[in-house]
Amino acid sequence: MKKIFQPLLLIFIFCTNSTNIFPQREVKETLLAEVDTSTFIRESFIVSPDGKHIAYVIRSEGGLCAVLDGKPENKYDDIMNPLVFSPEGNRLAYIAKLNDEYFAVVDGAKGKHYKRVENFMFSPDGKRTAYVASNDLKQIMVVDEKESKPYDIIYELIFSPDSKRFMYRASLLPYSSVVVDEVEEKQYDYIYSPVFSADSRHYKYMADEGEKKFLIVDGKEINNYDNLDSWNHFSPDGSRLAFVVLQDSSAFVVVDDKEQKKYNGISDLQFSDDSKHLVYLANDVNKSFVVLDGKEGKQYDFIVGTWFSPDGNRLAYPVKSGDKWLVVVDGIEGKSYDDYTAGTLTFSPDGKHFAYLATLSEQFYMIIDGKEEGPYVEVRQIQFSPDGKRMAYIAYANNAFAVIDGKQGENFVNVGNVTFSPDGKHTAYIAVRGNKNFVVADEKWMNEYDEIVIAGGDKIIFDSPESFHYLVVKGTSIYLVEESF
Repeated sequence: MKKIFQPLLLIFIFCTNSTNIFPQREVKETLLAEVDTSTFIRESFIVSPDGKHIAYVIRSEGGLCAVLDGKPENKYDDIMNPLVFSPEGNRLAYIAKLNDEYFAVVDGAKGKHYKRVENFMFSPDGKRTAYVASNDLKQIMVVDEKESKPYDIIYELIFSPDSKRFMYRASLLPYSSVVVDEVEEKQYDYIYSPVFSADSRHYKYMADEGEKKFLIVDGKEINNYDNLDSWNHFSPDGSRLAFVVLQDSSAFVVVDDKEQKKYNGISDLQFSDDSKHLVYLANDVNKSFVVLDGKEGKQYDFIVGTWFSPDGNRLAYPVKSGDKWLVVVDGIEGKSYDDYTAGTLTFSPDGKHFAYLATLSEQFYMIIDGKEEGPYVEVRQIQFSPDGKRMAYIAYANNAFAVIDGKQGENFVNVGNVTFSPDGKHTAYIAVRGNKNFVVADEKWMNEYDEIVIAGGDKIIFDSPESFHYLVVKGTSIYLVEESF
């Protein structure tokens, strides 16, 4: 297979003239960088998450320089991999070395010098920064260039989803504690699994103290139980908490401070996206079953996991019954197959449709709302449009092709992931035929290239319902290509 994109692999390629196979879309090419291959360090090359910027490191007169969109920054003795873009793609950071001292460089500006700097990260909104620095044998947490007190070890750095809060694990051996918003909490023998709630208002983590296991929520121990399992979750809206208690060779769930029925074992505890429902898998002797809002479902030999629809109103799960597999949706069993392909079960964003991949007689079938499409030799990248009205996936028979709304597209050597426009009206993907690559939009293509570079996941990025972009390389020049319908 000709690689469509690898962030750490950049092949210098040549672009042919437009083939004009179909009526042209509007195309704009913007030069991002002219690359000197004799100084370019291939492993350093990265593309921003928005797919519009590039950065890499070059050798420069005994030192190294980071280059952002073709513009070199200051020279240093060394630059540590990886370079880091902020989540929105408009900021670049890296760790550099000069005169045996290390420091973070953010937006081209140097931070304070230390003996060592590591684990640099941006907050989700890209406005804040954090990293661990070392002087002598102690480590310091540096958040927005403000230093913590020294610790023996600092790890698990976590910004809250809204970027306003920050938490990390810190150890003054032999004990550990969690530091939340600069406040150090109680020390324990061991701490693990710190996490903020999705609404950023709450946080929790597990802790061991002697033989006891605690769940700590917002700094307070839930100490009614001596032995807690690792399954514990906030609801997405942050208003509910559920966790599993182990007691006398059995397990039970506590949700909203209420204990549920005991079982031999419990796993896959999760809330629906609307926070109204709680589901988990329970087992009794050699059988497994789903427990939804405290109500037990039918028993099966094995259940892979559970999937809520985005609106929280529907539940689906693949099960094994005897030597056959089937998917249960809304409590209704689907057709039996020889096997179910793990990880393929998905709901549309509006929750009205579902799809998964199954095999029968060594052939793959795409199941959409219970109806079969296929058979195929292989199927991958199943996805619905944002409005939930359309469906696409990549299939293989003798060749590769996209299947969009049940219609098979052109045959190619290989096909990248199909991307829907935000309004779901357009599609775009990268395809390979012979030794050429091109973008297929609404099943029409124009310019052919020897290679196309994108931000990752083999997906084209839409900027609006009517425009999208990607990167190409012509000779030693890297261009941003923007197309519109």
